[in-house]
Amino acid sequence: MLITLLGIFMTMGDGHAGELELTPQEQQFIAEHPVLRVANEMDWPPFDYYAYGEPKGLAIDFIQLLARKSGLKLEFINGLTWAELLKQFQARKIDVMPVMYRNKQREAYTLFTRAYYRGKLGVLTRKDGAAIEHLSDLVGIRVGIQASHGAISIIQEKIPEIRFIERPSYDTLVKMLGTDRLDAVVGNPLLFSHFAQENQIQNLQLSQFIPMSSIEQAETSFHVGVRPDYPTLHGILDKAIAAVSDAEMKQLVNRWNPSFQADEPDLPLTHPERALLSRMGQLTICVDPAWMPFEQINAQGKHEGIAADFMALIAKRLGVEVNLYPTTTWDESLQAVRERRCDLIPLAMSTPARHAYLKFTTPVLQAPHVVATRGDQLFIEDITQHAGETFTVVQGYALIDGLKRRYPQLRLKEVANIREGLQQVIDGQAMGYIGTTAAIGYIRHQMGMCDIKIAAQLESGYDLSMATRSDLPLLLTIMQKAVDAITPAQMQQIQQKWMAVNLQKVTDYRLILQVAVIFSLLLISIIYWNRRLQREVAKRQEAEKALLQAKSEAERANRAKSEFLAVMSHEIRTPLNVLLGMSDVLQESSLSDQQRSQLGMVHDSGNHLLTLINDILDLSKIEVGAVVLDTAPFQPHALFTQVGEMMGSRAAERDLTFELKLATGLPDWVMGDEGRLRQVLINLLSNAVKFTEVGKVLFDVTFDAAQDHYRMAIEDSGEGISPEHLEHIFDKFTQADASISRRYGGSGLGLAISENLIELMGGGIRVTSQLGRGSRFEIEITLPSTAAPAAEQQEGSVDSTDVTERPFRPLRLLLVDDSKDNQTLIQTYLKQTPWQVDTAMDGLEALQRITSGEVAYDLVLMDIQMPVMDGYTATEKIRAWEKEQGVDPLPVLALSAHALESEQRKSLAVGCDAHLTKPIKKKRLIEVIQKVSMDRARASDSF
Repeated sequence: MLITLLGIFMTMGDGHAGELELTPQEQQFIAEHPVLRVANEMDWPPFDYYAYGEPKGLAIDFIQLLARKSGLKLEFINGLTWAELLKQFQARKIDVMPVMYRNKQREAYTLFTRAYYRGKLGVLTRKDGAAIEHLSDLVGIRVGIQASHGAISIIQEKIPEIRFIERPSYDTLVKMLGTDRLDAVVGNPLLFSHFAQENQIQNLQLSQFIPMSSIEQAETSFHVGVRPDYPTLHGILDKAIAAVSDAEMKQLVNRWNPSFQADEPDLPLTHPERALLSRMGQLTICVDPAWMPFEQINAQGKHEGIAADFMALIAKRLGVEVNLYPTTTWDESLQAVRERRCDLIPLAMSTPARHAYLKFTTPVLQAPHVVATRGDQLFIEDITQHAGETFTVVQGYALIDGLKRRYPQLRLKEVANIREGLQQVIDGQAMGYIGTTAAIGYIRHQMGMCDIKIAAQLESGYDLSMATRSDLPLLLTIMQKAVDAITPAQMQQIQQKWMAVNLQKVTDYRLILQVAVIFSLLLISIIYWNRRLQREVAKRQEAEKALLQAKSEAERANRAKSEFLAVMSHEIRTPLNVLLGMSDVLQESSLSDQQRSQLGMVHDSGNHLLTLINDILDLSKIEVGAVVLDTAPFQPHALFTQVGEMMGSRAAERDLTFELKLATGLPDWVMGDEGRLRQVLINLLSNAVKFTEVGKVLFDVTFDAAQDHYRMAIEDSGEGISPEHLEHIFDKFTQADASISRRYGGSGLGLAISENLIELMGGGIRVTSQLGRGSRFEIEITLPSTAAPAAEQQEGSVDSTDVTERPFRPLRLLLVDDSKDNQTLIQTYLKQTPWQVDTAMDGLEALQRITSGEVAYDLVLMDIQMPVMDGYTATEKIRAWEKEQGVDPLPVLALSAHALESEQRKSLAVGCDAHLTKPIKKKRLIEVIQKVSMDRARASDSF
């Protein structure tokens, strides 16, 4: 299998022993290990990827630089995923990983070199956007970040008010920023640069770097990974990394960061390299005299084209003069190099034959081979079907040997230059000419060969490098540095200059007359449209004024909607608390079957209304981007088991079979938002149980340990969903059809909320369904493995008994609530406990009772929204009094009908020990009272 998947590419040092002083042991290691196998990822630009038939990226350039310094030879292994490369490395079938993040798990099978690239976080904005001078400038604007990025916690720890919009990829974030859907993006500047260039987005700028601690930088630093049984190699690479100068590293980074870099005119050369250039005085080059747009010697004897501009840039940075050795054919140029009349060739293809007298840098340009034919010829789908046909090629070109090996059935006719080759095609002496698109296009336009077209692209192509004399290895080192310093943006600018070809002009008086008529009509049109434009500008100004007013009104309406939802939630939850609570109490009393059934209807209706309120609040928060994920360690096995047991009970009530399949080897702890994931799973499983009349519901969890990737599938044998409804299944207020709402009820919000929550977590959700066969929903999400939290590790040694199993301690409670109904409900809940409950109607009365000292209370149950004095103010004043008196803090438990997370955070901020949202379950209330009172008692005992 490896033979079919692996692409192997060889690179080596400068052809000498390297620049490092190696110990005898290190020299022996290199001798005994002539080639090192180095991993090459396929798809992690701009750091490590594979393109145009060769490894590329910052990490690849860096490991090749280390190889040149140490004299190592490298063999790149690619064609595998990151997980597969890692397994090969662990199995010691790969010797070196050029880029790895360091963590404890990998230290078991890796020797890490010192860090060679320190992680940076930058803020990217549009050039026409607001300036970001400080992190605080990110507050209140739309800030994008890659989902689950470690920078989220780093930044929010400094400024909690910053709210991020999370998306799964840098590509998406850069596009959103470029199209004004975001105001700023936080992340790695190199990735910004890559995707900005790839998407041709020009209006972006790097506003600032985000300061990070040494620990935070270490977590995002690049290291070279070495197999653990090669400690000598580890030492060699560490030496090589230490020998990399700041200037060399800056060149590498700038090469892969073209959009946001500083200009670097000079190259950092060593003393021997400078001495060689000084002795040579000038560099003599040989070129292809007729290979435009790549290069040519023009009528004035000057070198021009892409290679000429490329050499001019290098000469300027090296501070040397370049002398052109004149030739008339490419073969003549190659002969001049063999005879050492030239020092280098700006652009040449590396072939085994040429290695006898030339050495090559890494490729600087790629150009695929194409076939040019007459315009009346059909396009060529497979060139092997044209066995025996004649194709022209330029004599001495490197492609000839490759074509003969790959297509031995073709007749290749060598010509002096491209012009002659194309002319023979036009004259019918050959079926086609094989060369490059750029060169063919240039000659076609220059010579007016309109009957020539590109009929096929071959699998082969040119990898053009700079070639130097083989007897001057130090010159190759210098030119490699020069090539490394040329950025992709600079090469692109040079290519664009020469790809825009000027056509020869021929006087055509009919055309002049046509142009004159058109110009006259155009002038009249301009005058007319100028007048009309003035009127349109006036209309647009009015429209913009109206738009600003509409935007202001929309913002007011949005605030009003938020206030309305908050008030609605509070006012509905308050009576719901009593309704659901009392129905729970009555369920515990002696009832007839009919009464119990009727009470169940009341309870189910109340729960349905509560679900609807929660869904509307969630949807409102999602629409305004106010949902904040609560990422924390949790146990996945426990979550999946609890949800499975809950839904299994519901399925049993409907005589359905419920099957829970959990993958083996789940991590003990992972990072994620357990509450939101539980919400999505319960919603999908509830739908599956609700819409399945007969059969089974399957909950299947699979796990990819290498990627920390989970797939959760919910499958049912229900009615299924028709294709026309399946397309809109995740739309708001949408169900499969109207009959579903009539038969089963529901608002049609659950799936829309579930999809948005999974996307916020950086995952995806999809559905497949077939009428009469059932439906299958799949969630895919990454939950990184993590260590158990410190509190969890210590818990077992302190006291692992569940609070509900512990005996009740006698407590004196103060219940503060302006609703008599709520007071009655809470007193009924606590009637069977040994706790005495006093009541107060508002915060001021509660404050007076506590500060008077007449009764020593053990805990306060505090409502939030009350007349005279609200719960927030009362709690703050209680805490201030306790501090002034020097007494132990009294546990305060907030009981509120406000369901917004901001209200819960505010409760804890003013000093409440916990926050419960109405409606409140009896069991939950007792559990929290037990826990809060014990926590306070334990804290007091510790002093």
